[in-house]
Amino acid sequence: MDHGKIRPVSHTVRSGVVVVDGTDVIRELLENSIDSGASHVAISVAFENGCLDIEVADNGTGVDPQDLAAMGRRHWTSKDLKESKFGFRGESLHAIMGLCTRTEIVSCRSGCAWKMHYIGTTAREQPRRCAFDGATGTSVRVVDVFGRVPVRKEQLAVEWREMTAKLSRTAFSVLVARPGVTVTLERNGVRVFSAINQGGVAGIVGLLEELFGLRDVVEPVEARFEDVDVTGVLGADVAKKCQFLFLNGRPLENRSLQRTISLQLGRQSALYVFDIRTPLQESDLLQSPSKRVFSPVLFDKIKAVLEEVVRRWTDKDRAGRVQKKARRSVGLSHFFSPATSVVLDGPSIGRSRVVAQVESKFVLVRIDDVLVALDQHACDERVRVEALYRRWTASTHTVAVHIEIPVDAGERERFARFSAELSRWGIKWRQENGLVVVREILALVAEKDALFVQTGVLRFLDDLASKRKRASASGGDWWVATAEMPEMYHETIRSQACREAIRFGRTLDHDSQCRLVSDLARCKDPLHCAHGRPTCVPLIRWLDR
Repeated sequence: MDHGKIRPVSHTVRSGVVVVDGTDVIRELLENSIDSGASHVAISVAFENGCLDIEVADNGTGVDPQDLAAMGRRHWTSKDLKESKFGFRGESLHAIMGLCTRTEIVSCRSGCAWKMHYIGTTAREQPRRCAFDGATGTSVRVVDVFGRVPVRKEQLAVEWREMTAKLSRTAFSVLVARPGVTVTLERNGVRVFSAINQGGVAGIVGLLEELFGLRDVVEPVEARFEDVDVTGVLGADVAKKCQFLFLNGRPLENRSLQRTISLQLGRQSALYVFDIRTPLQESDLLQSPSKRVFSPVLFDKIKAVLEEVVRRWTDKDRAGRVQKKARRSVGLSHFFSPATSVVLDGPSIGRSRVVAQVESKFVLVRIDDVLVALDQHACDERVRVEALYRRWTASTHTVAVHIEIPVDAGERERFARFSAELSRWGIKWRQENGLVVVREILALVAEKDALFVQTGVLRFLDDLASKRKRASASGGDWWVATAEMPEMYHETIRSQACREAIRFGRTLDHDSQCRLVSDLARCKDPLHCAHGRPTCVPLIRWLDR
């Protein structure tokens, strides 16, 4: 029988359990869509009465009718190494079908759509013609995930609460090396995100913002050694652990490489995304069932290039452009020597002496015998952000709103469980016609649109449920309280501080410079702006001779 493009894979190819939770189901279907050449993938998840239903629809090339009957057969695939596809073992769809109650596959090619219906892994009918929205593409609907494994199904309620965060990471991993592809997610009918990779480093930055809410926190990096290319971004410490390595478009998990990067950066929580490109090797087939590569053949070369990328960035992070400009324009003479080790903190900044403003961008100060450059925008942003935090952690100023949030049973339970925490942050709500209606909100975000508040409230509940945030009593230390503040408030405060801070190009008189330095010295974190960038850089040691 002719099975078209889908053909058997040798049984010697290593197999394994490929579906651990509902997120794995979505990841496998999403990767299949990407492998089909889709430029748009729509994911819809619904959880009700203990049943999880998933639908993934794409505009890929579609499947020929003669291939539909072979879909889901174990160790049958249409992919190979040369195409650098996510999968080529022919396991995932078979595993998914075996765990759910029912699977429906609709695929359209050349304007003709065909449908198959499976109970478990058994086809219940021959392919039949049907309607399809689009010229080409495939839709896979999985009904009652883990319906055939009751013990696993009992865990879905817990998994559902964390699924959005996991799917953000999944979408990022899939999209980061695939420019021009869009992935959307709807959760019980509510749009969660619509993410597209615009290409290049800008595409990575856009994905970080859309999927993780990280904005203005990274810098581009790149390096090349022989046949190994590395591009990506590096950033300072962030609350979320966003650390990704990709090899030829697939996630690369290697503890040795990850440990090397962390040691060089000097911290575990730095943000990094590295897209590594090398010639494809047969060893790339040696993946885990989750399609992650563990031991690339070119390991030593890759490690060397990553070390060089991180070294360049850390050198730049320590010194910065200000230091380089100052050394070129001033030069080292017998009055100066390099500033090797200096401790910068609030007290040391407080005893500094203002020297001058440079290029209407930086304020030079002398701290003991070290010349230090202060970024006037970053410094003023820090002063303003702490003033805003001090104000809003203690504020009870709320405004009346009417924002409806569609919720499922689990989310409704969270609203009830964390009602006190919501109220502490000015979020007052009630149930109405099966919806949660936010009726009061802190005035800080009163001008934000409904979607921003909806997403922010649900994210805050997720953070509370996962213990990323804890209950915070009002009237306590404002600095401690900021850690428990909803992220939507953090984002609004940081944005406001940035907009209002002193801009580059603004000339400051001596009194204004002194006032800025004095205000910075009193800050809880005088060394970083609202977005984590350094406020000050030691330049050179001043020798009195």
